[in-house]
Amino acid sequence: MSVKTTLKEFVSILDKAWEGKRAAQMVQFVLYLDLAMILAGLMGLAEWDSRNTPILSNLNFVIIVLASFTVWAAFLMPMASIVFRAFILEIPGLFRLTPSSSQEQPKGYVHIAYYRKIAYRRNDPHMIDYYLMRQKRARDSEAEQRRSGNILFGTALIILFNSFPNIIGIETTSTLLQEVMAFMGLEVYVALSLLLILFFWRATTAAWFGVPLTYIEQPELYRQQQEEAQAESKDKPPYPRDY
Repeated sequence: MSVKTTLKEFVSILDKAWEGKRAAQMVQFVLYLDLAMILAGLMGLAEWDSRNTPILSNLNFVIIVLASFTVWAAFLMPMASIVFRAFILEIPGLFRLTPSSSQEQPKGYVHIAYYRKIAYRRNDPHMIDYYLMRQKRARDSEAEQRRSGNILFGTALIILFNSFPNIIGIETTSTLLQEVMAFMGLEVYVALSLLLILFFWRATTAAWFGVPLTYIEQPELYRQQQEEAQAESKDKPPYPRDY
């Protein structure tokens, strides 16, 4: 393998690491490892010295951390996400604070449902095939959005637990984020935390409740739909006046 090929692969790995989803997963793992080390009676990552306490030499600890993080990421986090999504939906006031899942119809675009109606009305194989392909892409995109929302939600939880570990019964003042809090000062940390809360709320709820690929660019069908809407509005009888 040439040096040039190796360099390309390394750059590719770095590019992937900087993707939002992978970055969030990396943050999750680092903060989770920090809590696991403290829970096991070791020093947290902020105080850890690899020369005195090499983590990889303790194979049992490594296996337990990897296995427990897998359970957290694959099962506990998605279950907690489902519960929290249901909680948001049950409280109208909270749901109204989420980014609206209903999108305004852009000019020159038609809703996927209208496109489907026209495709089957015309019995046009090309339009029907395109509709089915578009629906598959929409389902795949929606599933990916939900997974991204779950990852962001899990990251927010880990940040909360690492900042305030007493919530999960870990009595310590030396987690990574507690050290960051001590360095920044409480006021600055709270201000940054509020910004992070706003970001996570917007990004996570947009991923959970957003509807991808709702509209299709079809200028001809858009004009037809507008003409139909105008014709319907003209045909409607005026409301009787109250005397």
